[in-house]
Amino acid sequence: MMTIPFQKGFAPELWTQVTDVMLEKTTGIPRIHRLRIIQIIEADLNQCLLLLFTKPMVHNAEKFSLLHPSQWSTRNQNCTSAVLSKVINLEYSRINKVPTAWIENDAKGCFDRIIPSLAVLNCRRYGAPQVGCRTLASIWNHLVHKIKTAHGTSISSYSALPRDFHAGAGQGSCLAPLIWITLSSQILSIAEEVPYRVTLYHAETHESVKSQSEAYVDDTSFMINAHNLDPEDLNIQVSTLAQRLKKISQCAEKHCLPQEEPWNFPSVVGML
Repeated sequence: MMTIPFQKGFAPELWTQVTDVMLEKTTGIPRIHRLRIIQIIEADLNQCLLLLFTKPMVHNAEKFSLLHPSQWSTRNQNCTSAVLSKVINLEYSRINKVPTAWIENDAKGCFDRIIPSLAVLNCRRYGAPQVGCRTLASIWNHLVHKIKTAHGTSISSYSALPRDFHAGAGQGSCLAPLIWITLSSQILSIAEEVPYRVTLYHAETHESVKSQSEAYVDDTSFMINAHNLDPEDLNIQVSTLAQRLKKISQCAEKHCLPQEEPWNFPSVVGML
């Protein structure tokens, strides 16, 4: 019964009502920029999203290899895979004394910056039903938010008007992480247009293996090395690798999702 709206293409009013809860990222420090907004949606809606969207999309992504190989947050992987791959790259560079640089990126508020229209198109690309996507778009376009605190739930509500810009897939929805993963796979592919990589050579056959990024959901490391730089000239190493990393990061931001602000990349840069 609860899947009927996704089969007929309409959005029940109850499914458009959301309760927003703000959780402290750092316990005891309730600063406005350190609050995580969690959207509490109807349980039956979340169950429908799991059955009709998340599971089929994950199956198709794995069956047709639609996700970027550097995005490790898939069903058959875990966060240690991304860490292990990064450690291997760094250890190779350290042992072989190859100049290497990397940049740590965290896509700020990634779930809240997803554009609904693009998200729906990506859902279709990964095999979600057409009528179901129409229902999902209708739900997102008519969301009514209330805020819940320790003092109770607000009586007043807010929503976006049809002419207003609005974004977000809702952190709290089982579908939001998958949508971001599908979009980030496209961003990682576009970033590879910049021809700089980490290159590892086999000790015996000298065959090369190249990669540029390691990602787990919204946490991404871009890494490069250069075998042809003078190992004795540290200034040239730092300058060259920094310029190449900057090009990769700028490419990711330039081709990122259209939104009011650019893809915010608080970054940590390392050199080896």
